[in-house]
Amino acid sequence: MNQKCAFCGNLFKKRNGTSRYCPGNSCYKEAKKQRQKVVDDLLKSFRKGIYQNLKLFVSLLPKPGSVSRPLSEMLIKGFDENAFYGVVIDKQKRTWQYVGNYLFNISIENNLKQVNIYKQ
Repeated sequence: MNQKCAFCGNLFKKRNGTSRYCPGNSCYKEAKKQRQKVVDDLLKSFRKGIYQNLKLFVSLLPKPGSVSRPLSEMLIKGFDENAFYGVVIDKQKRTWQYVGNYLFNISIENNLKQVNIYKQ
């Protein structure tokens, strides 16, 4: 039975029931490179977002404490609300995201979204 290669689209004869690529390893290796590039690019953008948030938080709050800023202002400065690596819920049932030794969350106060930053 002929199978269409998942990478190049050419027809080939299956050697076993799970073959997805042409015989030989060239299509398989190229497909694997493309999949790995997608993962690498995602990780690169994630690291960039984490680093940007950490830099921003250090500039706004160098010592332990807390500060709030409008989300629109933070976005202009390069804040990425999806760049964090941990979550904690406090006693008031608020969700806080971790970036380094900083915690942040986004709340709505007077119909304005605020980024609340806390340093331990």
